[in-house]
Amino acid sequence: MNNSNLKIQTDRFLLKPINLNDANERYSQWLSNPITSQFISERPNLKELKEYVRKKITQKDIIFLAIYTIKDKLHIGNIKYEPINLKHKYALMGILIGEQSWWGKGAALEVINASVKYLKDKYFIEEIILGVNENNIPAIKAYQKIGFNFGSSKYLKEESSNVLTMILNTKSVG
Repeated sequence: MNNSNLKIQTDRFLLKPINLNDANERYSQWLSNPITSQFISERPNLKELKEYVRKKITQKDIIFLAIYTIKDKLHIGNIKYEPINLKHKYALMGILIGEQSWWGKGAALEVINASVKYLKDKYFIEEIILGVNENNIPAIKAYQKIGFNFGSSKYLKEESSNVLTMILNTKSVG
């Protein structure tokens, strides 16, 4: 999937392919901060983070986007779809809003809606699947507001018993 020129704009955000410059100290701090990373299973150091991003940006079955505010051009998080399976018309999603000042302000809702619409329109993706920690109540509520429902999927390997699978049928996305 060549998405080097991909840009998705919402009212408040610009989503564009993540690059090595985005794998910086700020991003690393999101992953090491006990509050912002409490539901993240891996906490790489800066060197490991750069290597992770370097590897991901070369993969073909992925869209990995940095989320920037339009007003301040501030990198506040990332959204990733991996893998994107065109044959079976699904994508696995992960999102991190690392800047706590954006929590509870509808950033995830806005970003997910816009990026899912893009996947639906461009690649005919019918199902978005994610895993969420059962204790991450704010995320679960946000996903439900978007239209995700609890379910199971043969495409998502659950790594622990406290991970819930949620699925969005893209037909409900505008």
